[in-house]
Amino acid sequence: MDIIEIQISSSEYPLLLKQIHDPPKSLFVRGSVSLLQHPHTLAVVGTRKCTAYGLSSTEKLASLAAEHDIVIISGLARGIDGTAHKAALKVHGKTIAVLGGGVDDSSIYPPEHKNLANEIINSGGAVISEYPPKSNIYKGNFVARNRIIIGLAKAVLVTEAPEKSGALITANLAADYNRELLCVPGMISNPAAVGTNKLIRDSGARVVLEIQDILEAFSILPKGAAKSAENSNFSNEQNILLKILSENPLTISELAEKSQMEIPLITSSLTTLELMEKIVSHMDGRYSVK
Repeated sequence: MDIIEIQISSSEYPLLLKQIHDPPKSLFVRGSVSLLQHPHTLAVVGTRKCTAYGLSSTEKLASLAAEHDIVIISGLARGIDGTAHKAALKVHGKTIAVLGGGVDDSSIYPPEHKNLANEIINSGGAVISEYPPKSNIYKGNFVARNRIIIGLAKAVLVTEAPEKSGALITANLAADYNRELLCVPGMISNPAAVGTNKLIRDSGARVVLEIQDILEAFSILPKGAAKSAENSNFSNEQNILLKILSENPLTISELAEKSQMEIPLITSSLTTLELMEKIVSHMDGRYSVK
């Protein structure tokens, strides 16, 4: 796909990025230029040396956000970045990769993510950089590109970061650029979570425990929430189940764990909701809001 250069004076240049104090004079773009103007954009950042917890948290939250038409922005790096991009693609969402080098195939870094970059482009996303094609890559480029990741986003999600990491430098830009900072808390014994935990303690970051915490930052209703509110005659138990199922299809045992309700009560409530055509049961035993 052709590489398009967008000057800061162009109407296609993203408005959010133009508002930061040091926007790039031009952007090189492969993929959807219009996606850069999307109203709901979430930067997802974190450490390259992430734990299984960091990976699973990133995959879950990025995919759910993408399902709600939030564009996932990250840096195509190993670890959290790559996981965030892949999570968005997995649910047919849109994602933008901001690079520290050229966007041409021969310049993609890390090189093992060349296929991922092309998948992003081919699925309606974009790969962008302030550096021209064939540019040499320097360590300082990655620090500089972080301002673009934050500048393009309305909110910033840090899923896992140790005390000294590039992800924390990126997160600290959120306050400078007036972006809402969201953080996934981690175990206090996990060195990879020290940075995120300190951001929550010291920066007043919004704690993210579920997708609802991200959606609130964008004033987006969870999928199925409007349907859940259609009938005020639902029982308390039915309303609880509808709210939980609006986020993800779940089995009865998973519903029991999340709702702390007894299985017989869950079963009877699900039967009633299914007869009312408010939910649907699937072949794999899961239920979802219709």
